[in-house]
Amino acid sequence: MAPEMLELLNDDSRDTSSKKTPHGTIQSDTFAAGCVFFCFLTRGKHPFGKSIQIQGNILDNNPIELNKHNQSKYFIFMVVFTRATRHFSDFLQICKAMIVSYTN
Repeated sequence: MAPEMLELLNDDSRDTSSKKTPHGTIQSDTFAAGCVFFCFLTRGKHPFGKSIQIQGNILDNNPIELNKHNQSKYFIFMVVFTRATRHFSDFLQICKAMIVSYTN
């Protein structure tokens, strides 16, 4: 789950009387796709660690598994997991870049 979604769910000041729930955005979808693609490429490793660590590491922007891999080959994931970049990113371009970086 993208950091902005986790922050919304953890926000105690949010009006819980309303039946509105937070909806995803292209940025949160890009983040999720990056996590899934990373898991696929690394045969099941989540970029933000083991299940008990994932939410905390996402909120801290600490992709511990990503940091263990070749930075040049996995650079596109740093782009995907950086909030400022995801704000201006186009989902299809990110997906294409991930495929190109893996196949080269």
